[in-house]
Amino acid sequence: MSNTVLQIERLAAGTVDVNQNVIFDSIVVISDSVTYNSATGTITLLQPGRYEFDWWVDTQSSASSNGVGFTLVSSQGDLLVGNSPIKTGEVVGVGILVVKEAPVTVELRNNSTATVYYPTIVPVKATLVVIGDEGSGGTGPTGATAPLNLW
Repeated sequence: MSNTVLQIERLAAGTVDVNQNVIFDSIVVISDSVTYNSATGTITLLQPGRYEFDWWVDTQSSASSNGVGFTLVSSQGDLLVGNSPIKTGEVVGVGILVVKEAPVTVELRNNSTATVYYPTIVPVKATLVVIGDEGSGGTGPTGATAPLNLW
């Protein structure tokens, strides 16, 4: 059994349009069982397993009528939403995806009703971390429990 790790960051200022992916421009760490396409913002999970996603996006402003929100969307139909009624600050999301048949793609999209502007004054605009445990299934049978000795 091996573990998947991915940490990506967005360092460039700019914007993300409605229904468009957050494009991370820096790969901090990546393992062999996951890929990241920095042109499309697509993460591909190459092995079945459980994957924890933790992400945040720093926002400067938006004309969105529903606050600011981002959704982690997978090719198997998962939707993990993070949103905020405040249009300036940090939007955070966390969740677990269970992949039964790989590969599965995952993207972080702007689900607001308008373009979101990243701040210019902070060095890191967004971060996404994936930690996975491939091939993990149920536990197997266990043997007898040894007596507890307290000396």
